[in-house]
Amino acid sequence: MALLIHGHTQSPIMWRAAAEALAEDGWFVVAPDLHLRDRPEGVAPPTKADLAKRFDALLTAVARPASVTVGHDLGAMVAATHAARNRTDLRALAVLEATPPGVGFWSQLLADPRAWHFNAHGSHMEKLIEGREEIYLDRFWTEFAGDGRDPIPAPDRAAYISALREPGALRAALGHFAVFPADAEAADALFADPLQMPVLAIGGERSFGAMIAEQMRLIATDVAGHVVPDAGHWLLEEDGPDTIVALRRFLAPHLASSA
Repeated sequence: MALLIHGHTQSPIMWRAAAEALAEDGWFVVAPDLHLRDRPEGVAPPTKADLAKRFDALLTAVARPASVTVGHDLGAMVAATHAARNRTDLRALAVLEATPPGVGFWSQLLADPRAWHFNAHGSHMEKLIEGREEIYLDRFWTEFAGDGRDPIPAPDRAAYISALREPGALRAALGHFAVFPADAEAADALFADPLQMPVLAIGGERSFGAMIAEQMRLIATDVAGHVVPDAGHWLLEEDGPDTIVALRRFLAPHLASSA
């Protein structure tokens, strides 16, 4: 089984092409929604560990073990946390364009002006973004693309914008950033023992590049790195074929042990 976890600004549909390719290879694919829209105002957002626990329950419900986990952006943070909690059952982990809060260069990342959105959360920020969801999302899709042009297909853009306008969606999306301090504080204990399963760390050449693998080697012993040429943050949209081939090759040896 392959668990695919999306990141900020997107939804499970980002995995469409990758999921189809992995299904062709024989994987049973599950791509859940990262955003929990039913959180009332005033209730603390779920940490990455809380989300990992929810995915544990989901996988139990479908009665299949999580043989491999793949995550992009915020989803990569959750995927790594999920891996740390499932060291026996998980066969492999792939992280795309992000590593867990509190690990390695985290403090430098927090100080980067381009990461101002890490602190853009709470009710006032929700009010500023409401009605301007497209402007908010466009900033990520253009500034973090390798060539500065939005690579998101028009139908997916429309779907993501519409999804962010659903009741509770904006609060859920921004809440992932609000708990970064708690996520970072938990990292020392969570990754005190390095991950032993094989890890694939993928970065875009015009984004984090090889740094994703460098950071994962701080918390894992068996890390393979892959850099997608000319790509920025949106790997599947900027060079889907290269990214999907890398995933398929990495995950293939683990298919036989999957249920």
